[in-house]
Amino acid sequence: MGCAMVNKDWTFEEALEANEADLAKTPGRSSDDPSLPLFKWMALQQLEGYREAFKTDSYYLMTAIRTCANHDLPLPEWAAKAYISAYDTINNAEKKSWDDVFGKPYPKGRHLNAINKKKRLRFAVFFAVEEKAKSLPIDEGLFEEVGKKFNIQKTLASEYYYEAKKIIGAGGLTNIKITENEIQIETNKRE
Repeated sequence: MGCAMVNKDWTFEEALEANEADLAKTPGRSSDDPSLPLFKWMALQQLEGYREAFKTDSYYLMTAIRTCANHDLPLPEWAAKAYISAYDTINNAEKKSWDDVFGKPYPKGRHLNAINKKKRLRFAVFFAVEEKAKSLPIDEGLFEEVGKKFNIQKTLASEYYYEAKKIIGAGGLTNIKITENEIQIETNKRE
């Protein structure tokens, strides 16, 4: 579905305004459509992080391609060049496997159950810690308390919290506030 052009340099408020305008133009459009301006803007923020991560882990090229396909975005030049290079390496029989050019999705020895558990819990742990941090310091005691809620050890609760915080921060997002009815997200101010 077509929508307004999205500018990576918008503020969160500008992206939200464009999102609301797009929804007003197309009644009945789902507010969770990934091609809406707000989601495209967030994806553009993520792509910068993927570009950096790709320098040390080729798996992030596939992540960037998936993000662009999901949000109806053109592939950034760095990703297009990297994909063509990888494809040509296979096509020219210089490498045997897609894993040789894109990297293995999960390194040997990784357990899929542990990966799924982390994906399922890390943001829930993050939000639980943030909520409790309104009245308690973020320390081992807090991670132990939150860990009990999710049936995990305090070290895992800490790991999940800081990983989620890093992911959220990589997109430039800060000050996440969750109430019963909404999620409020503020972004870093650009000077």
